[in-house]
Amino acid sequence: MKLLKKLAPVYGGFIAAVILIYSRFGLHLINGNPLRTLAGIIIMILLIVLVIFLTLTFIRNEQINSLPVIETTAKVSEEDRLSDFTMFYGSLRNRNLGPFENRKADFFEICRSMKTKNDNLQKLLRESFSPEDLTFNTYVSTLNEVMKIFNNNLNGIKKRLEVFDYVEWSSNREDEHAVAYISEVESLYEKNHVVIDHIDDLLHELVLLDDISDVPLEKINLLIEQTQNYKKITERQ
Repeated sequence: MKLLKKLAPVYGGFIAAVILIYSRFGLHLINGNPLRTLAGIIIMILLIVLVIFLTLTFIRNEQINSLPVIETTAKVSEEDRLSDFTMFYGSLRNRNLGPFENRKADFFEICRSMKTKNDNLQKLLRESFSPEDLTFNTYVSTLNEVMKIFNNNLNGIKKRLEVFDYVEWSSNREDEHAVAYISEVESLYEKNHVVIDHIDDLLHELVLLDDISDVPLEKINLLIEQTQNYKKITERQ
């Protein structure tokens, strides 16, 4: 229906041109001389070609517009998300964060600490296991989930810092919304400390793996189970 509306002026113009050419006035102009007749034929052919071209163009554009939108944005890795959060919290050093002022440096430091620990973990995993090993892939997959939890907590803190009404808080420190935001930010920060503690435990366990060939399979399975348990952090959010 939309296509017919767009083409209506084109077809209307074509019909008007045909009527004009074959009217008494138009026939008088093209008759009586071979050159005039030839010109009239050429004009008619050009009009037909123009109508066909415009019709096909409108149809093609309509088909293109009806195609589903394909998502072209690449998925952001958890490492990249952490880098973005580190830059954000680092940019807060010159801002007055009111009730969060004493946590300003801590927010940045916990981001930096997580990046360092993740880098060390990846290095230890590559040294301890083959990249083709199922154990290696299990660790990497689980660590990515842990990083996602950590980043989601950072995002929760970021959103609250951005919407917190610092002016209102300075005049009314008992405001229920302000109290709720402060409590939630502190809770999210503490949850990320839990994540950091688990990462430290895992780092220590991997450091103890001096020779992977001498480590009993039961020990490796126990480490994997311990790592999988880190996912349960989400249940406490």
